[in-house]
Amino acid sequence: MKIIQSNLLIVVFLLLFQAGFGQSLSSKKPKTTAKDYYERIDFEFVNNKIIIPIEINGKVYRFLVDTGAPNMISRELYDLLQPQFLKEISISDSNNKKQNIDLVLVKELKIGTLLFENIESLVYDFNENPVLKCFGFDGFIGSNMLRNSIIQLDADKKEMILTDNVNRLTLNNKASTKIKLIGDQGSPYIWINLKGKDDGKEQLLIDTGMGGLYSLSARNYKQFQKEEIFEVIAKGKGSSSVGIFADVEPIERLKLLVPTFKLGNTRFKNVVTTTSTDNNSKIGAGFLAHGIMTIDFINKKFYFEGKSNDIQIEEPVFGFTPTLSQNKLVIGVVWEDELKDYLQFGDEILEMNGTEFNESNFCSYWTNKSFFPDMDTVKIKVKSATGEVTEVIAHKKLASKSI
Repeated sequence: MKIIQSNLLIVVFLLLFQAGFGQSLSSKKPKTTAKDYYERIDFEFVNNKIIIPIEINGKVYRFLVDTGAPNMISRELYDLLQPQFLKEISISDSNNKKQNIDLVLVKELKIGTLLFENIESLVYDFNENPVLKCFGFDGFIGSNMLRNSIIQLDADKKEMILTDNVNRLTLNNKASTKIKLIGDQGSPYIWINLKGKDDGKEQLLIDTGMGGLYSLSARNYKQFQKEEIFEVIAKGKGSSSVGIFADVEPIERLKLLVPTFKLGNTRFKNVVTTTSTDNNSKIGAGFLAHGIMTIDFINKKFYFEGKSNDIQIEEPVFGFTPTLSQNKLVIGVVWEDELKDYLQFGDEILEMNGTEFNESNFCSYWTNKSFFPDMDTVKIKVKSATGEVTEVIAHKKLASKSI
């Protein structure tokens, strides 16, 4: 067994589940007869996933709040409710993998005391995706259901406010930007400001189903290559995210440093992102660690009120990124040059710090950010496609330092 030392930080990889569903829904919107409503809903915040209780026929279920997707219910919930079938549609996930899926009409559901009726929802068997199965979702609350409301998300309080009256919220207009709702789904898009040696703007999706801060689409990055905004700090070939349908083919990816990223009136310094295969760039629920997010679908405004006006992001640069393939934890992308002789895309991760990965602790990895100890040095054991087992001793490296 080979033992290699390298400057590398292993952290829990945040699942980037981002579903892009195009314009397959009808223009009909879920209805509620309530007026001037104001609901406070406690949520679970599991590895940056916002999970709220939803009542259907007197029973409570666990739904993910995902503004980057339409409503969705599990196959088990479909079998129980037997909702009206509408049609079969073709959809794509965050990695542009396509599949046909049923669209149904859920008669009614409650968020708090607020009753919604006639909700178009997709049907998916979450058990087919082992990561989604770990979270125990019964469904998603998507932008097609929220587009007639205002939602405010406070991760410190683990509280979501749902209202139709912006005057019932305390908001700072200086921390706002305009929203554009795109497609029948009503996907919320905003413009953000980027600054390196040059200045730039980018339109991106507000995707609360994404656990990270900022995901940059390779397509958008190409538009910035003439400007000196992003610093390339690493290159690798592989996959760093998990789609809903299938494993992702390895492609060249870039790890980039954005010196300044402005959201509302909050400036984030030294934000690290990687290029994705998605058609859209996105911001996710990772920002909730730094402030309160309000998405006003009614008046088409987005607010982000940061804990301070300038926030330093001190995340370390990864020497590699793990991902999921064929129900196993594997090497996704190798970023650090000195590791590329020893680690390859698809190598199975067997152990970390003496902890063996198996079916009994698999879900702990995906749902618990503290599953791995917070220390400066870690040791991983991997098995290559040829069966060779290698140990790598790894060390932290700050994101602001190039690999």
